[in-house]
Amino acid sequence: MNKLIPFFVLFAAAVVWGAQEGPKSKGIFTMIKEGQAVDLKDEGAAYSISVYGGDLPTSHTVIEVADDYIVVRDVAGITETALPVYSVKSIVKMNLKVE
Repeated sequence: MNKLIPFFVLFAAAVVWGAQEGPKSKGIFTMIKEGQAVDLKDEGAAYSISVYGGDLPTSHTVIEVADDYIVVRDVAGITETALPVYSVKSIVKMNLKVE
């Protein structure tokens, strides 16, 4: 029985260490944040999302970001669109700040 005590201690430590959650990734949506203004462009089979570095008027606002989808609301606040990751062709980030 005394030979099993180190095994149980090691097992308990592994369970506690494995139960801690690391930082959660948002996949391809890492550069998009909730509340951020974006533009959507319909490319036929998929969408292109444009993110700007300054405060510019855009067509949509991000209201939810997950690993496999993003939800945006149009500027009028009438429609909310959920875009699954497979319907996004590209995400373009434009830095328009002049230094």
